[in-house]
Amino acid sequence: MVDTPLSYQQVWGDVLHELQRVRPDARIVNLETAVTTSDDWDRQKGIHYRMHPGNVALLRAAGIDVAVLGNNHVLDWGAGGLRETLTVLRDAGVRHGRSRDATGTRRRRRRCYTRLRGDCWCSRTARPAPASPSVGGRPPSVPA
Repeated sequence: MVDTPLSYQQVWGDVLHELQRVRPDARIVNLETAVTTSDDWDRQKGIHYRMHPGNVALLRAAGIDVAVLGNNHVLDWGAGGLRETLTVLRDAGVRHGRSRDATGTRRRRRRCYTRLRGDCWCSRTARPAPASPSVGGRPPSVPA
C-alpha cells in the first residue's frame, strides 16, 4: 500500500528516464484494463480491471502514443465500458488499435507507425537477434 500520493510521473519509476534515453519512435502499451466508470461488469469473469478516466493523465505523463486494446480485459465492463475507454483515449490524444468498434461494426485499420527504432523482443522465439526495421528481435534469455 502506498501511504503518500504519487504524481503520475512517479508511478512510472525509472521507465520515463529510460524512454528519454532510448527515444523510441513510438511509445506503445498494452492497456490491460478498461478506462471507464461503468458498473456493467461481466459476471462470467472472475477478474475485472478498471482505471478511472480521471487517471488517463498517467498515460499522458509517459507520452504514450498508442494503446493496444487486444486483450482479455477490454470488455470487463461491457460495451459501454469499451465505448467510454475509446472516447477517453481519443480525448487524451492516445491512438488505439481495434478492428471492430463497441457495437461490432467493422472498421478499417490504420497503420500508426511503420517502423520502430530499438530492440523489440518476441518471447516465442529461441535464438537471440536484434530488431531491424522490418523484423522484431529475439531476447537472449528465452529458452529454446
